[in-house]
Amino acid sequence: MAKLISLILSGIVGAALAGVAVAGVVSSATAAPKHNPANTQIVDYGNR
Repeated sequence: MAKLISLILSGIVGAALAGVAVAGVVSSATAAPKHNPANTQIVDYGNR
């Protein structure tokens, strides 16, 4: 009986940790950038 409870609890804890990890990855992948990359100059024509 103790092994069954241990197996169930480890499954629940593992699923919770996996859920937190997936939520962290999705959150970091969909977060807005800290600055607008369109404001940076990409091509420098030598005008200084």
